[in-house]
Amino acid sequence: MYMVNGVLTDVFPVSDRGLQYGDGVFETVLMHEGKPVLWREHLERLERGCRTLRIPYAVNDAGLSASIKEVYDRYHRVGAPSVARCVIKIMITRGGGGRGYRPSQNSHPSEIISIHPLPEIPLEIYQSGIAVRSLKASVSQNPTLAGLKHLNRLDQVMASMELGEDEFEGMMHLPNGDLIEGTKSNVLAKINDRWVTPEISGAGVKGVLRQYLLARSINWGLPVEETRLGQAELADLQAMAIMNSVFGIIPVNRFNETELDVHSVLQEVQASVHKEIPFF
Repeated sequence: MYMVNGVLTDVFPVSDRGLQYGDGVFETVLMHEGKPVLWREHLERLERGCRTLRIPYAVNDAGLSASIKEVYDRYHRVGAPSVARCVIKIMITRGGGGRGYRPSQNSHPSEIISIHPLPEIPLEIYQSGIAVRSLKASVSQNPTLAGLKHLNRLDQVMASMELGEDEFEGMMHLPNGDLIEGTKSNVLAKINDRWVTPEISGAGVKGVLRQYLLARSINWGLPVEETRLGQAELADLQAMAIMNSVFGIIPVNRFNETELDVHSVLQEVQASVHKEIPFF
């Protein structure tokens, strides 16, 4: 189910620059009992993305919330499965206009809202953890776009194609070997008894749960620092977790050939985050 510029429809112009060039940004929002989770953080990133790309879209909390409610209510009326928990995707594109890559001075942004069932996630992995490995596809470096959730996701597409059917996630690095993120998640690591997350300054996405954790972890007595995770740092890896705004915190029990401590993730991080946010 889609809403395009305030109208429920399945029609979208093929001339839109979001389709033609990936010229836009998006947010994937967990809905819990009709309310968007981490909504303030999503709005802040959406606004930052539009500002960086110079898309003239005014992020309006009340307007977006009303559109999401209309889509959600319609989804509920048609008897969609698991409606109490689902995912809303918001895409903002530059709209149509302009010849080639150069956009028109008079382009009008497009707002696309869609609703989807929550992905099936085995509950047992929240306790037992998952095994992840480094993937061959690397993360592209671009300091201007780093941190944004823009519509150009070919790095993640290529990396995801390396994963087997039984692999939940894989790790993406820079060409120099620095660990940046997963294909659909940010990374949390315990190194020398300190919790850290890869610095996102030249590549990668600043996930909203990552930002939430950075802002609040010190209040839990568990400060998380941003730092470079090169091969030297990864050699001292003790524990690891993946995180995003849809599935929360999932421990990693093995990274490549290294067995990792799941217990510290569960006790020190997951319990604090999941106590505040209803991921399951």
